Amino acid sequence: SGMRSPEVVESFVGSGDQVVQVACGAFHTMAVTSEGKLFSWGKEESGCLGIHFTGEGLLSAVYQPQEAKLPQGVLARKVSCGGAHSMVLTGDGRVFACGKNENGRLGLPNETNQLTLSEVPAFSLSRRDQGSSVVVAVSCGGAHSLFLTEKGRIYASGRGSKGRLGSGSDKQALEPVLVSTPFHPNGGSPVFISAGGQHSLAVYS
Repeated sequence: SGMRSPEVVESFVGSGDQVVQVACGAFHTMAVTSEGKLFSWGKEESGCLGIHFTGEGLLSAVYQPQEAKLPQGVLARKVSCGGAHSMVLTGDGRVFACGKNENGRLGLPNETNQLTLSEVPAFSLSRRDQGSSVVVAVSCGGAHSLFLTEKGRIYASGRGSKGRLGSGSDKQALEPVLVSTPFHPNGGSPVFISAGGQHSLAVYS
């Protein structure tokens, strides 16, 4: 049954965890705390909760927030939830993803669903020496994802139909591809990104 008015998520009351950001997907929710912890709950599909839930069937669900573990020492900064996948931006500008990976929406070099949080190689620390940028924002759409770097560049991965990737074609991208952003006459750069069901948006400064 649904709720007709907002109610407190009791699991966080008195827990000492101060939630600083929340993201909602199609059927799941994730939250980031001030200490860099990540929690998820809702419908478990293809690993989108990042907790390797062992339930069976499409209706398997987590009814109270549970911590989704990142590697030791890695802190969550921001999170975004899509149709059946999730992206986590870390404090050092890396990206971890979990859930459905059809069409490459997780930014990994394959289409294998991820039951736990896996690092997106394109933005790993090992790639920094090769020119990889620090990521400052992520956004999950229905079947694609967007990444904004500190250099003001936008990358996209996932399903490419209807031009949602902004790459100039309808082809899917298993790994992040550079978005063909327009020249801004006033020298502005992207400061905000948002991935929708079948489209993408960027706000310039």
